[in-house]
Amino acid sequence: MTRAIHEALSARAVLRRYYTVSLVYALAGGFLAGVYPLFLKARGLGQLEINSVLQWRMAGTLALLAAPCDFALRPSRAGLEPP
Repeated sequence: MTRAIHEALSARAVLRRYYTVSLVYALAGGFLAGVYPLFLKARGLGQLEINSVLQWRMAGTLALLAAPCDFALRPSRAGLEPP
């Protein structure tokens, strides 16, 4: 009985840790999006230059995420079931 309780607590702890890390990772992007323009402004960049840096960052993120998403969705588009 104690082994089953230990395993349940262990799984619960793993899930809690997973959700905590996911939340921190999700909030990090929002934090950087708010702070990074202030950093660039302090470095002497104008508003157009700051916006250009942010747009290039978004374009790079989109370019790097498009290929893995396409690769992951290709089997479902072909009508194949996941393994």
